[in-house]
Amino acid sequence: MRGLPWASSLLDGVNVAALGLMAAVMWRLASDAMVDVLTAALAAVSAVLLIQWRVNSAWRVLLGGVGNVVYQYLT
Repeated sequence: MRGLPWASSLLDGVNVAALGLMAAVMWRLASDAMVDVLTAALAAVSAVLLIQWRVNSAWRVLLGGVGNVVYQYLT
């Protein structure tokens, strides 16, 4: 289908629309999920661990749970 000029343009538009929809949903979920400084900090640490060192998701979830337990214990 990419060989046809009109179909190629249509597929490009569908790709852009899908990316825009995913970005809007991600923004909405992030704004609803990060309600305080702790969750924002855990999200930032998780993003750094993912991007910089490719840490597995299971370890990041465990780190978030431990961070929350420590926070609850200290407050």
